[in-house]
Parts: sequence; structure tokens; C-alpha cells
Amino acid sequence: MFFQEPNSHLSKMILNKSLFLSQHLKDKVAQYQNALRYYTLTLNESPDSRDIYNYSEELNILIINKKQQKPMFQYQEGKSSFKFINQAIVAVERDQSKANNKEPIILKNGQDYNITDIFLNTLLQPKAFIKHQQNAKFLFQPQDIIMLCDQAEAIIKQQPIVLRCNAPIKIFGDIHGQYSDLMRFFDLWGSPFLNGKDDDIEGFDYLFLGNFVDRGIHSLETICLLLALKVRYPESIHLIRGNHEDKWINYGFGFSEECSQRLDEDPDDDDSVFARINRLFEWLPLAAIIEDKIFCVHGGIGFALNYVADIENLQRPIEVIHEVISSEQQLIIDILWSDPTDSDQEFGIQPNNFRDPSGIGGIVKFGPDRVIKFLLENRLSLIIRSHECVMDGFERFAGGQLLTVSSTIDYCGKHKNAGAILIIKKNLEIIPKLLDPKFINDQNQIENEEILQQIYPITQLWKNKIQHRNQE
Repeated sequence: MFFQEPNSHLSKMILNKSLFLSQHLKDKVAQYQNALRYYTLTLNESPDSRDIYNYSEELNILIINKKQQKPMFQYQEGKSSFKFINQAIVAVERDQSKANNKEPIILKNGQDYNITDIFLNTLLQPKAFIKHQQNAKFLFQPQDIIMLCDQAEAIIKQQPIVLRCNAPIKIFGDIHGQYSDLMRFFDLWGSPFLNGKDDDIEGFDYLFLGNFVDRGIHSLETICLLLALKVRYPESIHLIRGNHEDKWINYGFGFSEECSQRLDEDPDDDDSVFARINRLFEWLPLAAIIEDKIFCVHGGIGFALNYVADIENLQRPIEVIHEVISSEQQLIIDILWSDPTDSDQEFGIQPNNFRDPSGIGGIVKFGPDRVIKFLLENRLSLIIRSHECVMDGFERFAGGQLLTVSSTIDYCGKHKNAGAILIIKKNLEIIPKLLDPKFINDQNQIENEEILQQIYPITQLWKNKIQHRNQE
């Protein structure tokens, strides 16, 4: 045994894979690289340095630089264990980069599989997911995440800005980095992928209504899992953009800080994971239509959105400019930021003083009359949106012609709300599935609320405005 046996089932599984690789891969560089990559996943918060030393020595016995006859990488006592593993992988991958520019291929049960499968097998563990503490180092390397983004973006670019989806389908509202909530929904009501193979993806499409990141402490797990699912099932997994899929917003509400702490990167660097993911966000679709009847969007219809064709005429990539200077920008703000009015008795367009207290951002509330008119003119039956925390997990508006769904449980650790997903059957019957917070004993949200007060360097006017946006 190279080191003390890990306690978790997942760590044992990963260790077995790394041993298999060490014994059976013919290519020495790939052997070292892949064994180290899998070993990274077995590390806990404070791994014993002697275990790492023993493991690295064992690997070096197997893998010796043929030219210099010395270990390819030497562990230094007292050096950060995470830095040692990360630097070792980077060094090996740098040596291989000229010879092979393809994504890493790992051997699994005698067959090839790619990095997408590694993300899925690692992150999609509904019954045994690892609850990492805030700012625990992320399991994957930046270059792996960037590779995943490249693959996902290539797919997303080829798909329309308004997706056309089929029923049956499961709809998820805001997740906001509450990865453990996502795992609970997958555990209770089915998952697209499980234990290395398709699960219920053959029977259901999946639609996620945006706000994948920020506020929660597992934004990296959440977005990487969703992108890996998109790559594996490009026609069945659907992702649309929320108001937090915006670099100016997620810089100040948790995601940039998470990337900085968990990936040891500078979010302001154009080559950072943070920057790469946000470039992908600018290509995300803005809406989806299910069976030509149900219109799905993150925020709403505001006052500028009258026809679905209005969205279809927009050109991607889309950077959100928060000081509205054109009708096109107003349309984007309406789609991503608008809310229904507070009741079915409040009609027309009203200012959204909660989200836009200064009134300069063009954020509004829309009444039930706007919902009815939009549905009639587009020959639709229902609007489904997210963007808000609702106490029962979902909420009706406009006489049931608009539904709001939220998939975060106990949002931000203080709302005590239920979370929900919507299952839409083939006949378009809608079945809500709820998770009550009283059955959950977990910490999803960022502990230090001061992290959410970081303001990014744009206009002073917008700086003052963003401080008031303490929800969504």
C-alpha cells in the first residue's frame, strides 16, 4: 500500500483506477500523468505529506527519465501537497504538449474514454458526493476546465439562441453554486448519467434556466458538471443564460473569489478559468420553447420583449451593458433581469426598485396583462422562469400562465425556502418535485457575506448600483 487507505468509497475507486493505470499503461509519461491526476482526487483537506512522498517515490521507481536516469519530479518536504501534485501534472503535460495536442485519454476497463467522462464520473455522485469546505482546492486542473469549456462552447455556438426542446423534460431553476442541492434532486428524481453510463437521459431532456454560479460555495462543481453533461448529451441537455452568467455580476458575487481561492488564479487574467467560462457564457442561448407551447426564460419579458423573433434577431456573443444605451440592450436586460409584479392585481410595467433602486439599469416588473398579451401574440400557453427565490420552490402568476421555479434549498442559508424542479410529461402535464429545507443539514452558501460586497472596476454609477443588488 502506497499510503494510508482513504476512507471514502469514491477515493477507493479513484485509487484503484490510479493503480490500474500505473500497472497497465504502456506509455510512461501518460502513466505518470494519469496516476498523478487520479491521485489528486484522493487528497483531503490536510493530506499527510509522508503519504505523498511514499506515493511519489513508488511512481518514480516505475517511471524514470530515460535520458537522465533520474526521477521526473522530486517531492520536496514541507512543500504544499496540492502544489506538488499540480506542478507535477503541469510539468508532465508540458513535456507532452508538442507530441500530442489532443485531450488526455484515460484507460477504463480496456477502453478509451475522454476528459468529459472524468468530470462526470467524479462530479456526478448523487449518493456519495464529496462536501468540500469553502475554498477547498478544486479537484480538476485549470487546463482541464478550459478544455471542457472549449468543447462545450463549440457545441453551444452551433445551437440557436432560442432552443426548441421536447417533452418529457425536467426543468431546473437557479442553482447558484448549491451543488449539493443539485445532487439531491438527481438522487431522488433521476440523473442523466450515473456510474459511467446513461441513466434517465433516454427518457427525459433537461433544461437549466441559468444562474449556475455565485452565492453558493460550489460554483465550480456546478458549472463543470453542467458543461460536461452538455458535451456528452448536446441535444438533450439545455442550458440558457441567467443574469449571473455575466462577468460584471459574477466578479462581485462569489464566482471570481472561488476561482481565485480554489484554482490559485488571478480572475483578471485573460487566460484564467474565470475569464474563459465567462466568454462561454456570452454564447449561451437566452430562451427555450418546449413543444411549441411553453416559453422558458431566466428573468422575464419586461416591456421590450414582444415576440420570440425579437430574441432570435440578437447576435451572439452578447456582453451585457448595464447602462441601457440601446433597444437591444433593453431587450437583453428584460430577458435576464425582469420580474413579475407582486400580484395578479398589479398591471402594466412598473419600476423594479429592489433590483434597480436608482432607475438607471432599465430593470422593470411586468404585470399579468403583459404575460397574457405575449402568450397570445406568440401562440404560446405558458411561461416558465426562475430568477427569484420563492418560498414553496415554485409559484404561480397571471392566473397560472406563468410559473417561477427555484432549485436552491434554503437560499443563501437564511430564507428557509423549499427547492423545486418541474417535470413536464409528454402530454405537457407539469409535476413539481419539492425538497423541504427542514430535511437538509448542509452548508451551501458563502459564509463570509463580505465576499459578496467586492465591487469591480467599472463606472462609479454602476458601483453604487450593484451594492443594492443583494438578491439575484
